Amino acid sequence: MRAYRDSDLSPLIEIIRTHLGPYVVQHIGPWARSEAMLREEIPAARDDISVVMDGDRLVAFVWLTVEPDWLLLEEIHVINDARGRGLGKQLMEFVEGHARANDRCCIRLTVFRESPAVHFYTRLGYVIVGENAARAQVHMEKALPAPLRTENR
Repeated sequence: MRAYRDSDLSPLIEIIRTHLGPYVVQHIGPWARSEAMLREEIPAARDDISVVMDGDRLVAFVWLTVEPDWLLLEEIHVINDARGRGLGKQLMEFVEGHARANDRCCIRLTVFRESPAVHFYTRLGYVIVGENAARAQVHMEKALPAPLRTENR
């Protein structure tokens, strides 16, 4: 895994378009608007994005925002032909580690209700805590166990 680079912008947008484009068009509006927004937001969030490479090919990425009381999983994607090898689960373990490293005991995310990702997150312990019916999205979260702290006496 490595930090985001400017040259990653187009591959990241293409991965998001492939995975979310149909949902965006159906529930939010034309893809071009979302793409224009991503072309601004991704470079601005560069320090919050990590990518996974297979040789010179970008195969996955994760975008995290540390909020005051939780960790927000903005985006996580694994390209289709890299799926089924446990990479998504490894990335989610990275997400949990990032939350713990930043003293956050809750991870939140939003996903389209009909996305197969809902099942993936549910298997990992996430629960639906709300929804945005207008966009056919559900809000999910996972509480992490509090770290065991030893006190010096």
